Amino acid sequence: MSRFTYLKEYDTPSQELYDMLVERSINSLPYTLALPVSCIYSEIEKGDYFRAMNHMLVFFEISAQYLSTVLLQMVRNSTTEAAHNVAVNFVDKIDSKRPLSFGDWTNELLTPLMNITEKENGDSMLIQAICKSIYVKHVNKLTDSKKEMSIVRIRNEFRAHAAVFSDEIYKKVLIQLEPRFLAMLQALEPLTYANFVAIGASGEKWLMNGTEPIIAEDIELPSPQKGHYYIKSRVDGSVTDLYPLVLMNKDNFVYVFQTLKENSVAYMSSNENAITITTEEYNEDFDRNFQSISPNFDIARTPNWNEMKQMMRYESSLFLDRVYKEKKYNRELFVERDSLTAMLDAFIESEATIFPLIGEAGQGKTNQLCYWTETLTKKEFPVLIFNSTEFSDISFPDKMKMIFHCKQQKQLLAILRHLHSSAETNGCYVYFFFDAINECLKYHGSDNNEEAPLQLYNDIALLLVSPEFPRFKTLFTCRVYTWKNLIQPMTAKQGRLLHRVEEESGVTVAGFNKEESEKAYRMYQELYQMRTPFAEIDPRVALRLRDPLVLKITGSNYLGKALSADTNDYTSLRLFEHLTQEIGNSYAGRMQCEIIDCIAEYMLSCYLKGEPCDSISVAKIKAAHESDDPLLPLKTALFNEDGITIAYAELLNKTERPILKEVERGALGKKEKHIQFVYERFLEFILGRALFGQMRSHMPEGQTIPAAAYADALKSCKHNTVLHGAVRNALLLDCLDTGSYDIFIELETEYDYNDTIKSIVTDAIDTLIKENYENELFGLMNRMLDVQPEGGTGLIEEFNGVIKLIESNKADSNVIAKHKELHAQLESTIRLRNLASVSIINGILLSEYFNESLYMGDVKELLWRVMTDPILETRNDACKCAYYLSKKRYTLGHTPLQKNLAEYIVKEMYAYIKAHTLVRNAIDKKLRSRMIIFIETATRLAVMLIIDNLLDEKNGDGKVVDSLFEEIRDIFRYATFRFRLIRIIMPFLQLLMRKQITFQSDYVNNAIEYQTFWEEDTFANELWKPESVNEAISFLNHYNQLVLGGKESERANEEERYRRFHPQVLSAYRLGDSFSYFILERIQVIMGVSRWENISPVVEEFFSDRYRDNEWFDYSQMSMLYVLYQVAVHSKEFNSRLLEIYTRESEDWSNRTRGLFKGRRSAVANPTGLYKRNVMNWYAVVYCKHHGDNIPHSGDTVAVPLIYRMIDRAVEENDKELLFHLIENISELITDHGYIDTSLDLIKYILVKFDTQEKVDRIDSVHVERNGIYRYSLERLIGNVFSTAKNYFPGKVDTFIKKDIVGLSFPGIPSYREEILNYNPSGETLSDLLTHKFGNFLMWALLNKDVVDNFAEESVKESANSKNSFIWYEKVVRILVKHMFNIRL
Repeated sequence: MSRFTYLKEYDTPSQELYDMLVERSINSLPYTLALPVSCIYSEIEKGDYFRAMNHMLVFFEISAQYLSTVLLQMVRNSTTEAAHNVAVNFVDKIDSKRPLSFGDWTNELLTPLMNITEKENGDSMLIQAICKSIYVKHVNKLTDSKKEMSIVRIRNEFRAHAAVFSDEIYKKVLIQLEPRFLAMLQALEPLTYANFVAIGASGEKWLMNGTEPIIAEDIELPSPQKGHYYIKSRVDGSVTDLYPLVLMNKDNFVYVFQTLKENSVAYMSSNENAITITTEEYNEDFDRNFQSISPNFDIARTPNWNEMKQMMRYESSLFLDRVYKEKKYNRELFVERDSLTAMLDAFIESEATIFPLIGEAGQGKTNQLCYWTETLTKKEFPVLIFNSTEFSDISFPDKMKMIFHCKQQKQLLAILRHLHSSAETNGCYVYFFFDAINECLKYHGSDNNEEAPLQLYNDIALLLVSPEFPRFKTLFTCRVYTWKNLIQPMTAKQGRLLHRVEEESGVTVAGFNKEESEKAYRMYQELYQMRTPFAEIDPRVALRLRDPLVLKITGSNYLGKALSADTNDYTSLRLFEHLTQEIGNSYAGRMQCEIIDCIAEYMLSCYLKGEPCDSISVAKIKAAHESDDPLLPLKTALFNEDGITIAYAELLNKTERPILKEVERGALGKKEKHIQFVYERFLEFILGRALFGQMRSHMPEGQTIPAAAYADALKSCKHNTVLHGAVRNALLLDCLDTGSYDIFIELETEYDYNDTIKSIVTDAIDTLIKENYENELFGLMNRMLDVQPEGGTGLIEEFNGVIKLIESNKADSNVIAKHKELHAQLESTIRLRNLASVSIINGILLSEYFNESLYMGDVKELLWRVMTDPILETRNDACKCAYYLSKKRYTLGHTPLQKNLAEYIVKEMYAYIKAHTLVRNAIDKKLRSRMIIFIETATRLAVMLIIDNLLDEKNGDGKVVDSLFEEIRDIFRYATFRFRLIRIIMPFLQLLMRKQITFQSDYVNNAIEYQTFWEEDTFANELWKPESVNEAISFLNHYNQLVLGGKESERANEEERYRRFHPQVLSAYRLGDSFSYFILERIQVIMGVSRWENISPVVEEFFSDRYRDNEWFDYSQMSMLYVLYQVAVHSKEFNSRLLEIYTRESEDWSNRTRGLFKGRRSAVANPTGLYKRNVMNWYAVVYCKHHGDNIPHSGDTVAVPLIYRMIDRAVEENDKELLFHLIENISELITDHGYIDTSLDLIKYILVKFDTQEKVDRIDSVHVERNGIYRYSLERLIGNVFSTAKNYFPGKVDTFIKKDIVGLSFPGIPSYREEILNYNPSGETLSDLLTHKFGNFLMWALLNKDVVDNFAEESVKESANSKNSFIWYEKVVRILVKHMFNIRL
């Protein structure tokens, strides 16, 4: 009786043979095949024909795969070309057909292998068995035949589909399959003469014959590897490794390769407990295995280096072809920009991998990218360039998938890694260029159109910018407005990978330089046949022609003509207006103009609805039918029955005058044409003209457009460069049309706190400056300076009168109250005049036209107007702005300044005075007034510049010091008629100098406060008396003469004498007398720098409880803190005890006073009734001086920890006064001491603390009874700090704003833009500048200059011979004159 149940009838001999065959198969075939054979007969025995059928079909499928794998190894060992071709076709078929079907395995993989092995391995037992059983006469029995259904069809019919049939049907299927099943076993029988060994996860050897795998460590294999699967012949001992087509996984299941799926491998197992797996785990081994047959094989289908370069080259060629067709780039007219190429080279050499190339429209950004793309491509470098507008129809990742022919994101990332690896291997970079990222008005898949450029940038950064890809170099161009307002604030994640160029050295694409401009003009002159030689062009026009788009439009406007001599014809507005007039006068011109206007009106309506639109779909235009459809008139103008109208064709096809272009938009296969303007700046012009027309049409006859109309238009302007430019153009057209500048005044005075409107006003002023609207610009500046307050000039005169009362020590509480009232009435006037001041000084003086002396009007007269403005605050602000010019090195156009402008102003003021005789200056009222102000202002400036150069050890210029000193001496010689009139002029000079110490009345060291020294009741009942200053001053030379002179014995004697003087010093600190404190502070510092022990007993005693209940302790404590600060600054070594004392006392003083304290005369010295001092910035100096900027001391986690603690307290308690006081200290730490890193980290800490609008509103809602910054919002105050800091550290502040804080949630960060900060009032006043600079200079000079010691000693001694502070000061002036000019009066 048969041991197995067969479903067909066989004779006895056949049954016996089949029994032996089946039993041998179950016991000796590889487990992968033996197991399903065993399961088949087990299920048949049970009568479960469905499961038996499934096992049989699994057997056929897996045996086809297993047998193919075995035969492939035989073919690979052959040396014939035919065998090699079969193997290559085998691999290519697997690669191209994903996924493989069972039919693919039987028909297209197994059959060719059986065919070639029959021919070349006919003596093999396995091949003989195959040809005898399943591959008979070159026919594969597993496939279809005329007599029976193929196994593949049966599998698909009964196993792959979900239908359920009866057991009888499944039995019939088994009956059909059984003969072929037994034939397959016969074909596989030779395999039973081999051992099948799989290496387990722990390295153990599993014998895989039969259905019960066992560990068999005695089987010898050469270098067995984990997971590998070996066939070892028991006949000849040969070993064949089937890995990775057959393998054992980490769970010890044997798997057979089934198919490739995308970029992974699918395996199946005959074990019911082992699910089919799809994995990338074996990809590398799989690739290596098949690449030995077909070198280009890659599971991920990653193209090779040359293929990837070709894909990139093809895509880039599409971009270049389109740009050539649109006439935006012409090789014949391209002028290489050396500065830009240098930037690219620097970027390539840097560690950064993404570079924003920022510039306004029409500056040649697209042309430069085209040129670089062509140049790099010719050098066989991989370059991919994109037009950013196309990303409205396809996302950047999807576009990259399309280019590299992949479907999944994982596959794209694999290609990018391969691309980068290939670049490393080939020693080159891969370049990705994105043109005009700001023109991505809609990003595919997003509903937020306002942030489309940012979304595109984020996807670019996510895919290409990573430490993993140092050889990817991504560069994108962008308009300034979009970069600074939208993208730049969100670049923190890129960190050091974002390439930055210092703003002043040319981060923006700013037009041709002089040499490039001449070369470009000659090219255009030849092509456009312009008749004017370059040498005959007005230099002002030549400067405008450095703008590439201006040159291009000029060529169009003056085709075959001589250039206009009118410089006004080269502003953008006039050029574009001229261009449209030329269009109107050309063939079909009226219709051409109608088309332009129709497009403008439609696009403007979209922008104003918050739906930015830089192109219009042709299909949408053609679909317009309704009479109220705004596109219907455009449809009529563009199209006719024959196609397009002549007018439209002219606008599309004029090479010399490109206006419109047709671009394709949409994803692949869904492209449609859109109409777009060639130049974005022209789009801004026509939109601005349309907006101006709309606003004008809504106004009654004779009425001008109100500021509110512009404010309404700007509501849709957030982050949109084009609409921003259009509104600016409308504003300029309005002013040019009416000849009135009142709209500027209205916008500035009514919307001062609206950043968007402020940026439009400043942008318009920038345009007037940069495009040389000289008459309009000068007219606007004069108009702003002419604006009078409601009270007229009388109000200003009254205000000035009050100031004089304060300066002359005649103020009482009523005068102070009046000052506050008048200042409030003048506030808007002051703000407007200060805008004029900063526009003249930071704008006109920094313009290319001024730098090259091209203004026809008198710029200096404008400057003199702000410098001599009737309002003292405006004058002082102008002087401060002029001082800041000393820090500038480049023009607004990023070219080097030809001179230091601050020094220039000083010399020009003095020259103006000396240009007239002294008599005429004295007689003429205007000249006299100017002379007085100029002497005062220029000398202030000169002194500050001298101090800067003397204190700057690294960059100080002795020649500048000598030159400025000579200027001061020379003006003094002039004013005294070579000293002949010195006695006559002296009262005037003394009055002028007296103003300097009353001018600084916000601070305690002023003439009014000094007066108490000459009042007897000041010194009642105290050891310290007025004559004590003479003994104090005797220690003045201690450091210079004894310490530096090395006179140790004399030094010791004098120090002992000073110790005996301690009681008088402590006595003085009970008086609150400013003059005494001024003397003692300097003496204490001199003695403390000499030796800490000289003053430490005084310091320790003073800060004991015995002195804290004194009426003047606030003042005295501040004075002693000043001493400690100066000792720390000038000492050679760090003093931990000094820092300990300073930390404790400065915290106490600041928490208690918030920087305000009273003096004996403070109630009448200034409008607040209190003096101010900031001691926390001194604390930071004491902390950082010997350790470095922002370097924590041992044990501290941050530098200046006290300030961080106080910020925490202010935030927790919502203490606005304390917080703002600390911010004021931080600002001073930058301007006075240069600790920029410490300061910026503190600012960042504050911004982090205020991460929601709710928190900001909460602190802003607190009312503080103080003027100035305490009335500001937190956002505005931080902006003021940045504005001030930019004047000292422009590069660091720009980097900080662009990099360090862009990712924070502080609501005000987007408002910290350059065009806002440039026109923002600085956080410091001229009084602050002078007080701090002079104080630091005086202390440095006393310690280092004998001549200053001598002057100081002589001056102080005169106090005993004076009746009051004013008389004493007059004597000091005489002494100063004697020392400076060697004149004894």
